[in-house]
Amino acid sequence: MIKLFKICLLIIILPLLVSNTKGDKINYTDINTYSFSQLDSLQKVDSRKVLVFVYADWCRYCLFMEDKTFKDNRGSYTPMGLDIMGKEWTQCSISINDGRYTFRGLHYQTDPPQEKYVKVIRGSIIDIAYDLETNKTQHVIVNEGNAVYLHDGYAHGFLTLEPDTIVVYMVKGEYSPESEHSIVWKDIPEVKSIIEEFTDNPIISEKDNEGK
Repeated sequence: MIKLFKICLLIIILPLLVSNTKGDKINYTDINTYSFSQLDSLQKVDSRKVLVFVYADWCRYCLFMEDKTFKDNRGSYTPMGLDIMGKEWTQCSISINDGRYTFRGLHYQTDPPQEKYVKVIRGSIIDIAYDLETNKTQHVIVNEGNAVYLHDGYAHGFLTLEPDTIVVYMVKGEYSPESEHSIVWKDIPEVKSIIEEFTDNPIISEKDNEGK
């Protein structure tokens, strides 16, 4: 049953990861709930994209997901295992960012180091990669439907340019809390300059603001 629900969730997520088609903007207030019979009738009149959310209080995987979702002033973050997609990617995370100019980063892990595939599902971001060996910074604007790939050896972060921005990223390398680190964005002049082109006061967590 747990594997079945993993498959159901990935059927919803995978098209978002691989598709480059830019979808219509959706306001949360415009989302309605319909029965399957109502939905079938509505689709015949006006065919639209449909989001199916699968949840049951007897589903251990659903409850695990709910328990693992972390919420703060930026929005929410949910890690998900990807064991059914092969051994290369060990984790998929969904980052939901409520406000414009939300910053997450700069994060990196030393043992094991991690590679990342980052895709914007909704909105747009400034994606920032700080090379831990050369101390050089690279950044790029990533719009909805586009993605970037980062080798290990980088501290990574992003700044949202629109409200309600959703970012999905896959990680290679098991998560290790003991070896995760965070660099304060203001401590790296190039990163500070990039962010301050847009805002002097990004929405940021207390942890990221203090570094580790």
